[in-house]
Amino acid sequence: MLKRILNISAWVAACAALLFLLAFTNNQRHAALCSAIKINITRTNVDNRFLDSTVITQQFADKRIGLVGASLSKLNVAELEDILKQRADVESAQVFTTLDGKVTMNVKERKPILRIITYDGDSYYIDDEGELMPLSDRYTAHVPIASGLITEKYSAFYSFGIKGIEADEKLKKTSVLDDLYNMAKFIGTDSLWNAQIDQLYVTKGNEINMVPKIGNGLIVFGTTDDMNNKFVKLRAFYKHAVNVGTLNAYQTINLKFKNQVVCTKKL
Repeated sequence: MLKRILNISAWVAACAALLFLLAFTNNQRHAALCSAIKINITRTNVDNRFLDSTVITQQFADKRIGLVGASLSKLNVAELEDILKQRADVESAQVFTTLDGKVTMNVKERKPILRIITYDGDSYYIDDEGELMPLSDRYTAHVPIASGLITEKYSAFYSFGIKGIEADEKLKKTSVLDDLYNMAKFIGTDSLWNAQIDQLYVTKGNEINMVPKIGNGLIVFGTTDDMNNKFVKLRAFYKHAVNVGTLNAYQTINLKFKNQVVCTKKL
């Protein structure tokens, strides 16, 4: 019985000590002030430099939100995250405080995969998640360019994104942005096409031509219907043309016809 009483007493004492420690720690956190800001930026493309720590800290300064020296208990972490997520070049953000008085911000930068230049000169990016993002005055991403008969203005389509366009029956029929995005995604995941395709050009009927980096032949792709097979045909054609040394002999390389590649030689 005595042993049981001692065990219970020890357990009660341990609980009391733990509660005291938690209360003490909580009081310390309540009284603690922010001593520093730690910003970690994850880049899905090492070449992109839309964000840096100076840009992020300046964003809070512009909103007159002081961080260093502020009481950690009074900082609204959710509000800080929302402010970061308002940036068009931020994909996700997480903010938390630590016992040593630091405010840590983990920010993931968006990855543009295509730059759009509309018929009337509006320009913006589409990122790898299908979201539209404006150009930056700090950095220009080195991605393929899509131009030609593109009429979709950023201001009218940024709230939709590619998922919104594909979910809307009318927009899906009329917009070419979803086709351009799907082509850019396909090109970006293939080492050959990523190195070879420099520009997409939209013509009537939302058909697409591709401008290669190597060779002079304009690639007439047509619509994105049967896209995979068209790239299979193009790969076979490139292999043949390179082997026989005739890649620069063609003015156009037409993939619109089923099971064949129709070429026009230079005059």
